Amino acid sequence: MINIVGGAAIYLIVWALVLFVVLPWGTHSHAETGDTVERGTEPGAPVRPMMWRKAFITTIIAAVITTGIMYLLITRPFTMSGVPGLPTFDANYCNNQKGC
Repeated sequence: MINIVGGAAIYLIVWALVLFVVLPWGTHSHAETGDTVERGTEPGAPVRPMMWRKAFITTIIAAVITTGIMYLLITRPFTMSGVPGLPTFDANYCNNQKGC
């Protein structure tokens, strides 16, 4: 079972991954727009990065993905027992093995 700390950790990891996907959306550099670049400014820097909007979009997408992950972790619709080649770990596994 996942507790609140585990759920928050999953959410933060998903949020960070989604942020890197959302960051380039709608971003145009000074070089692409033809704006004059002041001395000391990188030509590839975004003109209007709209970070608050991207953070909001990231939060919504991460919440949906985390909800799906939590649903799969709680309901466990898939099991590993059907995967060929994996050992079965039952209650007597450590009783029959050395070093458990």
